[in-house]
Amino acid sequence: MAGLLSDHVLIEWRDEGAARVDRSRLAFTHNLLFDYAGALYLFGRLEPDGLAARLREGARDLILFARPSLELHLRRLWQQDRPAFWRLGLALRAAEGVPELARLVAPLVAAEAARTAADAAGLTRALADRSGGAEAAEGLVLHLVAALEIMPEARRRGAIEAGPWAEVARAAAEALPHPPPFRTGVLRPPPAPGRDAGLAGGGAVDAITRIVRRCLADHRHLFAGQAGLKRDLVDVLDAFVRAGWPEAVRLGLDLGEIY
Repeated sequence: MAGLLSDHVLIEWRDEGAARVDRSRLAFTHNLLFDYAGALYLFGRLEPDGLAARLREGARDLILFARPSLELHLRRLWQQDRPAFWRLGLALRAAEGVPELARLVAPLVAAEAARTAADAAGLTRALADRSGGAEAAEGLVLHLVAALEIMPEARRRGAIEAGPWAEVARAAAEALPHPPPFRTGVLRPPPAPGRDAGLAGGGAVDAITRIVRRCLADHRHLFAGQAGLKRDLVDVLDAFVRAGWPEAVRLGLDLGEIY
């Protein structure tokens, strides 16, 4: 412990405005250290099904603070074990009760990092799986679409041109009974039944997500110690993502910074 303190990995806690430190409480010196510790402690030793179980139902609010840790864990798998990355992404997609905010993380990593058909092999194989894996793969593809759509234009164009998404689109067209249409280089999910097109494409969605973003950033204390409120918050954010709102996906991406 003394070594971690002297190396400035940990610091003794000081309440805001307090003159003295509280030596009974410790904190990480940087958020990234906290996120890395969370990646190792919360997710590092779990198999895909076990990790999905940790994130669902009773621990649904875990994703509010652990999303950056889950991203670090998935980025490590992407670098070290690409098949394991896709197994985990598909497991999160297939498991009942996993928050959409958690399901988004693997597609966001893949959309940014994939460059070759081999990078997406785990996904294209799942799309061709006749034993039930295609359903989870279809959901993951739709989240990939959302991840690509929220990228800045130049980055999105580069990711589409350099990445394997044309191959993924062909695999989806061959494997799925109702594949998403392939337009201008990006798979786009069809509008949800009954969705108001003006709301989905207009300023109202942006206004709603801006309000939620501001509330999370400025009033975090309202959720402290309130497990029920945190679960309600996750349910609201999940509803935004399921509605297909790109701004909601962007909010999920930024969650670690604003909450």
